[in-house]
Amino acid sequence: MVSTRVLVGAFMVASTAFGQTCSVVPDVDYPGNDLTTTNQGNPSGCCADCQATKGCKAYNWDSGTCYLKSKAGAAAASPGTVSGVFKPPTSKPTPAPTPKPTPAPTPSPTPSPTPKPTPSPTPSSTPASIPSPTPLPTPLPTPSPTPSPTPKPTPAPTPSPTPVSTPLGPVCSILPNVDLGGNDITSTSQPDAGNCCADCQATSGCKAFNWFQGTCYLKSAEGAHSSLPGSVSGILTSMGPLPSPFKVGTYGPQPGLAGTYHYMSNMQWATSATERADLTSLTESLLVVPPSERARPQLASAQAPKPFSLVASASECAKITATENQVFFTFSDDLCVVYYFPSGTDATGAATLLTTASTPLHSNQILPNLFSTGQDSATSPAACMTKCQAQRQCIAYAFTSNQCTYYMPQSASGSIAGWVHQPITRSLVESAPAYASMATASIDGFTSQSLTNVGSLDACASKASATKTSLFVYFANSTCALLAPLAAVSRSLDLVVFPASPQPLPGASLQLLPNSVVAPGMFTSASDCRLQCQPSLTNCFATEYDSATKQCTVHAPTYASAATLGWLTPARLPTSIATPQNVHFYIVAHQDDWQLFMSGSLFASLGDATTKVVVVYTTAGDDDQTDGWWQAREAGTLAAAQVWVERFGLFDSRRDTAPYAASGHRLTAVNMGNIKTIFSRISESGFGDLLDKTKAATPLDNTPTYKNVDELKQVLLAILQQESKGASTVNLHLPEFKEIGDDHELHRGTGRIVTELLATDARLQRCASVKYYFGYQKWHDAVNMKEPALSAQRDLWMTLSEAADRVYNHNSITWSVHADSLGRMYVNRDVPSKSPQC
Repeated sequence: MVSTRVLVGAFMVASTAFGQTCSVVPDVDYPGNDLTTTNQGNPSGCCADCQATKGCKAYNWDSGTCYLKSKAGAAAASPGTVSGVFKPPTSKPTPAPTPKPTPAPTPSPTPSPTPKPTPSPTPSSTPASIPSPTPLPTPLPTPSPTPSPTPKPTPAPTPSPTPVSTPLGPVCSILPNVDLGGNDITSTSQPDAGNCCADCQATSGCKAFNWFQGTCYLKSAEGAHSSLPGSVSGILTSMGPLPSPFKVGTYGPQPGLAGTYHYMSNMQWATSATERADLTSLTESLLVVPPSERARPQLASAQAPKPFSLVASASECAKITATENQVFFTFSDDLCVVYYFPSGTDATGAATLLTTASTPLHSNQILPNLFSTGQDSATSPAACMTKCQAQRQCIAYAFTSNQCTYYMPQSASGSIAGWVHQPITRSLVESAPAYASMATASIDGFTSQSLTNVGSLDACASKASATKTSLFVYFANSTCALLAPLAAVSRSLDLVVFPASPQPLPGASLQLLPNSVVAPGMFTSASDCRLQCQPSLTNCFATEYDSATKQCTVHAPTYASAATLGWLTPARLPTSIATPQNVHFYIVAHQDDWQLFMSGSLFASLGDATTKVVVVYTTAGDDDQTDGWWQAREAGTLAAAQVWVERFGLFDSRRDTAPYAASGHRLTAVNMGNIKTIFSRISESGFGDLLDKTKAATPLDNTPTYKNVDELKQVLLAILQQESKGASTVNLHLPEFKEIGDDHELHRGTGRIVTELLATDARLQRCASVKYYFGYQKWHDAVNMKEPALSAQRDLWMTLSEAADRVYNHNSITWSVHADSLGRMYVNRDVPSKSPQC
């Protein structure tokens, strides 16, 4: 069990007997001390499992899983879960808190217990009461998890909860397998009985409840008890602050700041009853085909839910959603579904999201009416937010025409419904000013110049760059406001760019904006202060550190529906490596080869500030298609390189694309920090013809034709000589060309011709070391990569997939084609150099 869940909401303390004598504590987790897990659809089954497990003293039940523990740790609030402490039975049994003893339910191997058709809950004698509970269809039943063919990396940790010693919410005594007859007031939908207690407190006149198959029947009095296997009743015994209906988590690993997301257990954003089954079938159909023969699955439309298979955790699903620039997701087992709901603005009904930080986050997506829980009138968005926060059935709202619409995901056992907010976007267009921006955001009171008839946000950024102004606001009426922060000797602004590299403005201050917050405590440096800003949680864009007072201020903008706040991000890190001590070449056939087969080595190379990495692609990676696939693969591999350059934060990640001359031929090179990527753009069939010595090959970008393979060898040799000039050490990383197992013929051909040309250069023959890597041969061997490279490869693969799908065809799902092959890097041969230095 992941025992570092964040402290949100409230917990309830009560004791009852589950047959095996366990004290029961709804909405509480006991972090740590885990022994093992069992599957139980109802928390009542955990007590017997604990008794049957050697050393078990306590448990926590969450989303169908019992986490059995050696002891009960410090209590941490965890709405929707149930914990218990095992008490050995005494000679005198403890009576159940019902008029007659209720036999303990037998733990069932199915996800949820199936109630007997009789007896039914006792009907109310009040004519206006709600009918007695009737079994309701369970949406999207979740099958028992099947082991994934790919072992997952350890999910990124979430912040540790703060131990609590006093109840923070309402307290209800719990009566398992018992119905309370009559006295019904209303009903609510809740996936877990533990959530009914807070619903009862929130309902005027409620004193008790009965939960049955996803519905809380809220009652004005306890009423008569009767047996109903699978149901849970409760009696409200004390009041307290209502817990939040959702939790917060972090996704990563990510340097500096982690991204945050919010989620609800046993909920989903599915838009059809068959969605999960259909998408699971689509992704699993890939796994029965050898990886080298898989076609990219296609979705019906660009708005269709997009499935990602073999996802390690809800946190990784959240990061995939953020990478896809979307908001809503559902995670179940190892399937992550990202939703592409219609785009909109606040004025057209886009959802505003609640957060645990009580900061409204304005999304750009309109939730379907399927998830609406009701509407009422309001005078302002703030009034909408207050009403949403007061409900247990609201995590988002839309304010249009003085009307609030409230939204909530739907119940689904075993699923997690989540939402992600990425308020900051970046523009890194070559030959244009680099900048970051936040939509629907502004800063008032710092305008130094107001320009009219400015045609776009990019044009506004160019105006700011021309006047050496760091901050600007662009308005929908084509006005560009240039902002001038105040001068303050002891203060420094840090504007968010990407986590490892903020944009500092020494001597600048924004004082206290309307939404600014002074972080509690004293801070030793601007770096410490910078960590207080989490844009995805609080919508902040900058921190301000005062070296005189050691005070840290976190700045968030003012909401403005027709404005975009921007700030320039000129390079402050080196844009290239001038005099590398080491040069590491990765020469491969396709634009995903090093990512799949050599990523651990390239990760180490890129993380060394003294090493230049040169990647050379011998083919265009076109798969003999003429529909833009090779351009999409180039976009994917460059995005992958960029995310790793930014991860290390040693070099600036902006690109410099230029023609590259080598032995009379013209290729294309892209420089990005300490990595250079060189594209030959020879079609795959053309490269095969050169290897077979049958035909000449003209690159797809119509650069000069290669008459034969020897001409290509001379180009590759010229690249090796030019790029390694002056370096102390030279390493080559190549596909293994020996006939060992089944691999792509173009992989082998690349390794063979580079090895042959090395024999023609005395310097490289003397001082270059060479590693030869397996490719297809080790697709499904044991995962052998280690952290942090293991998780970094997954981050890289999701970035590559998003970029390739965006350029080629959004309906594609590149991630799932090779997700089951991640985590593997097998070196067959490591040939050392004859001399330690060149």
